[in-house]
Amino acid sequence: MFKINLSIYKESKQYFQIFDILLKDLNINKEAFLKDVGISPSSYRKARTIEQNIGDKIIDQLCNALGYKKASTIFITEVEELFNRIYFNMYYKIFKHFDKDLETINNLIEQNYIIKPILILLKLFLLANAKIDTWEYKEKNLNLYNEIKKYLIFFNEDLLEIVDILALTFESSIPEEIMMKTYKNSLAYYSLSSRLCNDERYVESLFIAKKAEDVLVREKNYKRLLYLNVKMMHCLNSIHSYQECFDLASMQLLTLQSFVETEYEYNHTIKNLAICCLPLGKYKYISDLILEQQNISLTELCCLLVAKYKVDTVEYEKLYKSYYEMMTNSGKSNLEVINNFLKNDERKILNKLDIGILTEIVVSALKRTQIS
Repeated sequence: MFKINLSIYKESKQYFQIFDILLKDLNINKEAFLKDVGISPSSYRKARTIEQNIGDKIIDQLCNALGYKKASTIFITEVEELFNRIYFNMYYKIFKHFDKDLETINNLIEQNYIIKPILILLKLFLLANAKIDTWEYKEKNLNLYNEIKKYLIFFNEDLLEIVDILALTFESSIPEEIMMKTYKNSLAYYSLSSRLCNDERYVESLFIAKKAEDVLVREKNYKRLLYLNVKMMHCLNSIHSYQECFDLASMQLLTLQSFVETEYEYNHTIKNLAICCLPLGKYKYISDLILEQQNISLTELCCLLVAKYKVDTVEYEKLYKSYYEMMTNSGKSNLEVINNFLKNDERKILNKLDIGILTEIVVSALKRTQIS
């Protein structure tokens, strides 16, 4: 599955690409400016070409001189996590945190970090998935798109794939390099197929749609697959492939009719996800996910307590006490087992756990979880 990696921005060399652009925009003599702010032009050129220790100091000086906030390695990690979370939410068409995420991005942009073009790109990507007409999105955000195009040399390959997706909305014709490119990002194929359909290039759209379809099925992204199928139906009818359209549309209709009640599947997905996250060490992920649920099972509670203990022991104590007080005697016994396991790393005590049909696999997962 495609994932955006921003580790290159934890090093100094990449930032000289953006400084070249910013200094050029100032319409000043670059060497004279560098000397004025205490930077040797030769040191600048070396740090621009090869990663060097002095590069970090030069970035500090230039950020101060140009009025930008430097992006620390911790901040880059946080932005990478934010970018990927938003990407996956939009890819799977989950809009629960849309407004909050937009507010977060706007706040970061206002703080004027040196990675501002990346944050603007993230904002454009998020807004591209808003529930508004494409023409309205394009009209409102064309200036931002033109702004980020100035910084293409600053973006790594992962970010450039996001730019290509946006180009399919903003550019008047599909850039030839997009048609020829091989993408890691399946959303690029989805977007390209959709644009080809809109441009009445139906056969090409269907060809690209098949590439997108294979990945969407593999990544279990059924909701976006439904949208892709609608585009394919339109293409098939447009080229008079009526039987193929009927086959696709009639099957999709049955699928849509089956998606009325999914509570059982959802609940058991959460339980199994909680279990596998423990030996994988994905404690914050599963802790946040379970806490979002209105009702949680005893299985999920056991997993939540373990995850919370690994993330924040103070919060764990509060959570443990809160749930312990509302439990029956059998429930309290299970929580005591979990507490002893966590506090003493006592694995044999897990054999006393009794949480129903999933007990065996929960115990097995817990025994493979690193506590100390």
